[in-house]
Amino acid sequence: MIRITTLFFVAMLGATVFGADMVTNGKADAVIVLPELSTRSMRFAAAELQYHVKLMTGVGLPCVTKAPDDAKTVIHIGGIPEAMRDGPFKEQEYLVMVKGREIILTGHENPDDIGEFDYENVKTFPNLWRPMGCTHAVYDFLEKLGVRWYLPTDIGTVYDKSDSLRI
Repeated sequence: MIRITTLFFVAMLGATVFGADMVTNGKADAVIVLPELSTRSMRFAAAELQYHVKLMTGVGLPCVTKAPDDAKTVIHIGGIPEAMRDGPFKEQEYLVMVKGREIILTGHENPDDIGEFDYENVKTFPNLWRPMGCTHAVYDFLEKLGVRWYLPTDIGTVYDKSDSLRI
């Protein structure tokens, strides 16, 4: 009995210490960070993450190029050199990593696809036939948060609604 109680306490302590809050009681605790020179896929990935977190919590996460010093959780989309310590990503490779209060969503990108992205203008969307590693990382991350897509509209998107979101 003592071992189970101790194990439970250690597990709960670990969840408390190592968790990353994204939204708490309807307030954003996380910020999305994009590199200054971002591909369309990175911008699209950031927009998709913002959109789905807002669906789930009602809160939009800010997207910046440099994290403020007081950010509780920093979500990096692309541009993390230490994540590529084994060399650059190969075609279709991506990484989803939670490291303390940092979330890293990155992968193989098309370096020539630099430009703005706008949901309202389909011509600004990334080319689906080119590398989109960061977008794949974001979708994988969203699945880990419980988002499921059964149809290509909001009707087919399933998720739990809450005023708090923690990984």
